[in-house]
Amino acid sequence: MKERRSYTKEYKKEIVEKIIKSHKSPKNVAKESGIPIKTLEKWFTAYRKDKYVFDKDNISMLAEIKKLQKDNKKLKKDKEALNKAVQVAAKNNIGLYEIITHLRKEYPVSYISHLINVNLSAYNHWYQKIIKKNQFNIKIANLENDSGKLGGGGEEKSTKEKKELNIMKNKANNIIK
Repeated sequence: MKERRSYTKEYKKEIVEKIIKSHKSPKNVAKESGIPIKTLEKWFTAYRKDKYVFDKDNISMLAEIKKLQKDNKKLKKDKEALNKAVQVAAKNNIGLYEIITHLRKEYPVSYISHLINVNLSAYNHWYQKIIKKNQFNIKIANLENDSGKLGGGGEEKSTKEKKELNIMKNKANNIIK
């Protein structure tokens, strides 16, 4: 079994350019260099497709195009998200945290917070407060909607019950502060 030989990119480029500059046939250069003709033909085909294929620090043009297409796709996504953020902010006259909250169904929170330069842990802390405030507000609404009455006996809310309700409302409002 023959041992498989390995060639550097520089050597491959040198041999292919030798074919081009000397106008010798690939078969002759293969014989002179001791390289199998099939191997040399592969190198030559690759070089014709992309003359930078054997450059040490240069990636192939196809790889570069793919990378640029990927980058372009990400930039388009970022632009779309930022446009939506601006529209949400302008329409609702809101701040950065509220923008994230509006867009969190469409985009990952970490992605949005990164785009608009908001500290993710600060946002999450704020969002937990909003949830807590909403839970308080639901409790308050449930108390208020008990047919406008408390105590189950059908009598109007007592002064004590109204004070408790106001205390809960104040707590809910103070959560965000």
